[in-house]
Amino acid sequence: MEKKMSKIFSVLLLVTFSLGFISCSNEDQSGATSQIGQVLDQPNSNDDEEKVTLPVKSGICVLIDNSVIDNSTVDNSTITDNSSIRNSTVNNCSTVTSSIVDNSSTVNNSTISSSTINRSYICAQSTIDNSTIDNSTVCNSSTVQGGSTVQGDSTVQGGSTVQDGSTVQGGSTVEGGSTVGNNSSVCYATIDNSTIDNSTVCNGTVTMLIENRTVQNQVMTESDAPTVISTSPTDGADNVSRATNITVTFSEIMDNTSITTNTDNTSCSGTFQVSSNSFSTCVQMTASSPYTSDNVTFTVDPSDNLSDNTTFKIRVTTGVKDPSGNSMSSDNTTVAGFTTQAGAPPTAPIVTGTTPTNDTTPTWSWSTG
Repeated sequence: MEKKMSKIFSVLLLVTFSLGFISCSNEDQSGATSQIGQVLDQPNSNDDEEKVTLPVKSGICVLIDNSVIDNSTVDNSTITDNSSIRNSTVNNCSTVTSSIVDNSSTVNNSTISSSTINRSYICAQSTIDNSTIDNSTVCNSSTVQGGSTVQGDSTVQGGSTVQDGSTVQGGSTVEGGSTVGNNSSVCYATIDNSTIDNSTVCNGTVTMLIENRTVQNQVMTESDAPTVISTSPTDGADNVSRATNITVTFSEIMDNTSITTNTDNTSCSGTFQVSSNSFSTCVQMTASSPYTSDNVTFTVDPSDNLSDNTTFKIRVTTGVKDPSGNSMSSDNTTVAGFTTQAGAPPTAPIVTGTTPTNDTTPTWSWSTG
C-alpha cells in the first residue's frame, strides 16, 4: 500500500510541476493556450521514464504544442505544431516551429521555422528559415533562409548565407562569409569567401574549390584554371615572315567570347595582345574575334602591321575564361618573343644603254635590280 501511494504521489508531483511550468505566472504570452500534449522522454534502450528533463522555466513563457521531446533539455523555447525533437538540446530563447529536429541534434540560440533538420548541429545564433537541413552543420552565426535546402553532409559556416531558393548539397561547404543566392545550386563544392549568384556549381562527386571569386549567371562543372600551352610563332623564333599569323593554344576548350583583340588603334586592349615595346603599345589586328575551329586554338592576323627585324611578344590576359567561368591565374607573356625577318638591302642602279649614240642629248635607261 505504501509503494502504491508513493507512485501516485510521484505522478501528482510531475503533473503539478508541468502545469506550473507552462502557466508562466498564469499568463499565456504566446496568445494561445500553453500545453504539454506530447510525450516527454520516450522509452528507448538508453533511458527510462526516470530520466525526464523537463523544460527549465526562467521567467519566460514556454509553449510546447503537440510535440514529442525525447531525452532532451528545452530552455526558454517555443516548440510548436507537431514538432518532434529527439535526443536533442534546444535552449537560449530559441524558437522551433513546424519542425523536426532529430537524432542527437543541438539547436543553440537559433530560430528555426517550417524546417526539417535531421542529424544536424545548429549553433551560434543561426537562423534557419523555411529550409531543410539534412545531415549538416550550420554554425558560426550563419543564416540559411528563403526556401533553401542544405543537405547531404553539407556545412554552412563562418557568417555565410544561403538564400533565395538556393540549394547546397552533396558534401559541400559554404564558408568564409560566402553567399549562395538567386536560385543557385551547389553540390560537392567548397565555397570560400565567394558569391554564387544565379549559377550552378556542380560536377558529380568531384569536389570543386571556389575561392575569393564571384560566379554569376554561370554553369560551372569544374574549377581548374585554363593555361596557355603553346604559341605560334614559338617563343624565341627568328627570321619570321612579316605576313605570319599569330596563334595561341590553350589547355582546354575556352569561352570564345572572352578571346578578343584590338582592331581600332595601337592601345593594348583585348585579351590577346602582341607588342614590340613591353606592351606600351600593341599591334592592331584585322579582326576583333580571333579565328578558331575548336575553341582551343585561336589565330589573329596582324596584316602588314609587323615591322622588319623587330622582336614581338605575345600576351594573353586573365580576362580569358573557360566555359565554367574559370580564368587564368595570371597573365601569360612569352619570354623571348619572336623576331621578324630583316628587310632586303637596296640595290644600286645599273646603266643598260643610251639613245642616240652620236652628238644629240642621250637618254639613259636604268635598272634598279
